[in-house]
Amino acid sequence: MPRLLKKADAIFSIWIRTRDGYRCVLCNSTVRVQNGHLIARGKRAVRFDVKNCNAQCSRCNYKHEFEPQHYISWFLRKWGEGEYLDLVDKSKPIYKFSRSELEDLCEKYRIG
Repeated sequence: MPRLLKKADAIFSIWIRTRDGYRCVLCNSTVRVQNGHLIARGKRAVRFDVKNCNAQCSRCNYKHEFEPQHYISWFLRKWGEGEYLDLVDKSKPIYKFSRSELEDLCEKYRIG
């Protein structure tokens, strides 16, 4: 299962970065773009949520660890407070992926 989770992360990350045009949603940089999670990916219930994940340059992604207000503010402007609160609520339960869920995620977000 750890290998399948890693594979799902890689496929989903490429899908997110492609969706966002390999451009950081916060600063518009195209340098070292990553999949940034608004709510930490350790909160598995929202790990693969398309609203929780957005392209971020490595600088903005790192900065989020210490100054989360920048990413949160961007999210609130884009989606609104209701969506943010829904995402926070959705992140609270402890969640464990099944093998079939991870396989389905890999298939759903595979590009090409």
